[in-house]
Amino acid sequence: MTSVIKRIFVTLLLPPLLFCLILFLPHYAYLTLALLALLVVLIGSHEMYALIRKATGISPQIPFWLPSFLIVAQWGELYFFPGSPVTDLMFISLIITSMIIEIFRGASDMFAGGIRRLGSTLLLIVYPGYLTTFIIRLTAFPDMNITFHLILFFLLVFTNDIFAYVFGMLLGKNNRGIFKVSPNKSMAGFIGGILSTMVIGIAFVLLFPAYTHLSVIQTAVIALLVSLAATIGDLIESVFKRAAGVKDSGRFIPGRGGMLDSLDSLLTSAPLFLLLVTMTLQA
Repeated sequence: MTSVIKRIFVTLLLPPLLFCLILFLPHYAYLTLALLALLVVLIGSHEMYALIRKATGISPQIPFWLPSFLIVAQWGELYFFPGSPVTDLMFISLIITSMIIEIFRGASDMFAGGIRRLGSTLLLIVYPGYLTTFIIRLTAFPDMNITFHLILFFLLVFTNDIFAYVFGMLLGKNNRGIFKVSPNKSMAGFIGGILSTMVIGIAFVLLFPAYTHLSVIQTAVIALLVSLAATIGDLIESVFKRAAGVKDSGRFIPGRGGMLDSLDSLLTSAPLFLLLVTMTLQA
């Protein structure tokens, strides 16, 4: 089976499985989704730790698994302590812990690598750990159908990924290279992904108007911005891989590479989707 066929197979298989998980297992504040996010962050953080070491020659100041506690904190905050800043406390604690470690361990090189060590550690905490907490936060929208908007979010991101790839394959042969960090990205794929995301998002909202307060115009704007954020997520992960001199972040998912190769678009689009939908609630 070629890598292209594997990629298509995995891409078409994963979204329905995720949608079924959201639809049929929403119990205990979407505990199953939180456990999946925990596994994803553990694997993704391990990959990010390795990328940082390859790119910089140094190791972050904390173990790769420590940022996964952010997922536990976020779910616990929503289920046990709603309204309490449990996740923010964990986030700040990880940052301060990294600083304390550098204060005591940095003397080994007279703190010459202090900024690089702290910078790499902060990156590991944020990416993918902290950014993934925003996916968990999507399970706590007030006064609205949570399941519908969770599916809408994933549908928008997956649509952008799939159709950017399809349009790039079909029409992008002569318009590639628009981003130096990812030469295979084409203008056809970029525009096709955005337009397809907007069309699918609007169609989904029109099909199920009883489950959302979003208007067609609001949905179109959200879809456009989520599509752009997803593309940025894909490109910034390419930056990390180029810095490390690798093609894929890992080999966890057949045909797609590592966990970060599939997670990248979600990481940058989840915070924006959460913010935009919350703003429409308050409008």
